[in-house]
Amino acid sequence: MIIASYALEFKVIPVTSQCTCCGSTSTESLLDLPGLPLTGLYYQFSAQAISSPLVDQRLLRCTFCGHAYLERHLPASFLYNSTYTHRSSDSSISIGTASSFLSNVLDHCAESDNVKLLEIGCNDGILLRSIAPYVKEGIGLDPIWIDSKPNHQVPSNIQILGCYASDASTVLPSSFRPNLVVSSHAFEHISDPFSDLERLIDLAADLAIFCIEVPSFDRLLKSSRIDQIFHQHLHYFSEASIRALVLRLGCELLSIKYNYSTWGGTVFFSFRKPLSRNQSIKSSPNNQRPLSSSDFAHANQRFNDHLAELGQAINSSGFSYLGAAQMLPVLHYHIKRYIAEKQLLYVHDDNESRIDKFLPHVPVKVLSMDCAMRLNNPDDYFIIGAPDSSRTILKRTLELKLENIFSSTLLIV
Repeated sequence: MIIASYALEFKVIPVTSQCTCCGSTSTESLLDLPGLPLTGLYYQFSAQAISSPLVDQRLLRCTFCGHAYLERHLPASFLYNSTYTHRSSDSSISIGTASSFLSNVLDHCAESDNVKLLEIGCNDGILLRSIAPYVKEGIGLDPIWIDSKPNHQVPSNIQILGCYASDASTVLPSSFRPNLVVSSHAFEHISDPFSDLERLIDLAADLAIFCIEVPSFDRLLKSSRIDQIFHQHLHYFSEASIRALVLRLGCELLSIKYNYSTWGGTVFFSFRKPLSRNQSIKSSPNNQRPLSSSDFAHANQRFNDHLAELGQAINSSGFSYLGAAQMLPVLHYHIKRYIAEKQLLYVHDDNESRIDKFLPHVPVKVLSMDCAMRLNNPDDYFIIGAPDSSRTILKRTLELKLENIFSSTLLIV
């Protein structure tokens, strides 16, 4: 499938028939998402937003380990080109996530003066700057710097290089063998995590420790956050599929922990590389029950029941979104099945860099949050368009004395 939009053309990559976690080829379909919009983009002009790509998508499930993944992968070179604006240091959610991740990583930093750190998906170096005092040297890799240089200063013992995880061997110095490999919210974006982890294991020192954090599919279903399924997240890891992945890699699983305060729940896991490739340290058998198709069906039903009730409550009145989140196009994609798109009046946000911008297939310009009180009528409704910042937005509604506030999700985070 070739998609052309706004002078851009790219080819959708069909996913491999083999589960990246356990290697099984037995799959089933969980959810069809026809014409799903892209996220993480803010356009200067309405025409750009309207002609932004819409790609038919489907969520699949491995029937053996329960791992979920997208059927079609958009090329990373398209998703993370110069129009991709997310920088961790500018996001309060990312800053909080980095702090929690750092705390977990430091549990694996023994009192050693010879820690050689490799970070996969370092973004603008927010974690590297914090962890620098604890390591001898560190290198961060991220494709957003392939054609440019980071605009944030980093400590003298840290480097940031532009590279995909699969190409790490082409940019890392031959003498650099990391004994601590970390990655926060990168492997859900990688097409084949198993293959990339195998390459990284080969590059790493014997007994190297790997620390990885990804969104939790277990928590996604528990909180019915179907709006968190989108093109950029290719994989949806559950505890059962993580255990299957580490077992398949022939490594020793060290820990699995959850962070319930970010995106409804993320999962941190760590494992150790074998002493040698000929003497693997095998993980214990995977006794975790895989998530089933009925688990997903129940979560999807709760999600849609909530949106249906939202639509009935708003009925024929106008409504505005509070929060121009990167994920708003996907949330709007689901909501407009229950509320006519013509009822959308405004999108309001406090982030000045988003004001007067347009999100993909959200047909109104982003205005300041202060405009909400002046532009909306007393009978209009507000829907929180950034569910992961709900608490902050609710505080702003009190300051602005706004009424008729609705949550777009079942969970307030």
